[in-house]
Amino acid sequence: MSIEPLQLGSELVRRIEAKGKTVTNLSIQKLAYFCHGWHLAFLDAPLVEQRFEAWRLGPVLPKLYRTYRPFSCNPLSATHPIFTRQTSLPADSDSAELIDVVVDEYGDYSAAELIARTQEPGGPWEQVWLKHIEAGKISHASIKAHFQEKERRAVRLSAALQP
Repeated sequence: MSIEPLQLGSELVRRIEAKGKTVTNLSIQKLAYFCHGWHLAFLDAPLVEQRFEAWRLGPVLPKLYRTYRPFSCNPLSATHPIFTRQTSLPADSDSAELIDVVVDEYGDYSAAELIARTQEPGGPWEQVWLKHIEAGKISHASIKAHFQEKERRAVRLSAALQP
């Protein structure tokens, strides 16, 4: 099941605020990328249909960026009408559970740390950014392959550490 970029952004803002933290447009872009990547890897479907673009500071969903741009680098607030207009995902949906896991895993990282993690050498962002592929659009297939490889490496590492 894919959702609209603005619904994903609202889900992220609400979940991060529920943890007593704040988030900016820049960080939301990176968290949305991680949600999308893990959704592709684990659920074999895009979380959002819109393709991410390779921008200077990492992957960006243009519609999400343009909507949140007026906030500049200020924290996004779940009480703002931009967010309250969006419907929530059913709490028991696979997508909602995955978003929760991403917020738990990546939600404490600074914007700089999130940028670095989305710009991994050889990753989808770098492949597009360095080669200026197709107007900067990152394919779902390359994101999926990247996150599946991250999963395989984690499984191998876990197996190697077992007594």
